[in-house]
Amino acid sequence: MGHDGRRRDADERAELCRGSVEFVATPEYQVRPPMAQYHFFLVEIPTMFANNIAPSSCGGAVIEASVAALQHTGGKVHAYLAMLPTVGVHALKLRDQAVVGDKDKMTYLASQDNTLKTLAMTAADFQVCIDVSFMAQGYCDLASFHDLTSTTGGTMYQHTPFSPMMDHDQVLNDLKWNLARLQGLEAVMLLRCSQGHEPRS
Repeated sequence: MGHDGRRRDADERAELCRGSVEFVATPEYQVRPPMAQYHFFLVEIPTMFANNIAPSSCGGAVIEASVAALQHTGGKVHAYLAMLPTVGVHALKLRDQAVVGDKDKMTYLASQDNTLKTLAMTAADFQVCIDVSFMAQGYCDLASFHDLTSTTGGTMYQHTPFSPMMDHDQVLNDLKWNLARLQGLEAVMLLRCSQGHEPRS
């Protein structure tokens, strides 16, 4: 301490004179050694199945399988969904808007499948980030998939109703930006606060 009550090394130590500081984490703060970034792409091609009598999607189950595939390395899942997942694990149902009264409209803002939140927490534990892009013609339950993107640090894109001619450039731009932007995966945050204060979520 100096004669003014200030630390003498305050200007030499970034954590004492800057608002935020980044350090390379030492091994005791790491879940595993740093890994190369892996990207897993999931794309529905609805035109392949256009002649099916009852079209359906197992998008939720495929996202879970991709998280399991990346559990040892971590990485990023890019899911491009062409319709609401209606079969398999994490199948969702169309919500009937006509039955819901004014006071019950808030139910549309909540997930209808709590297992997606569990999947999101599992993905976050495995250091897997999930991006979801809806390129559907009809209803998509954004509230249910919001848990996957927000919990894992991903992004949700909505291109509905999807038109290949109109939305091609935007989808391509979103993908380029998503792959080229600076990204930090497997980060550890240490929050330091003054004596007597404690952080709350």
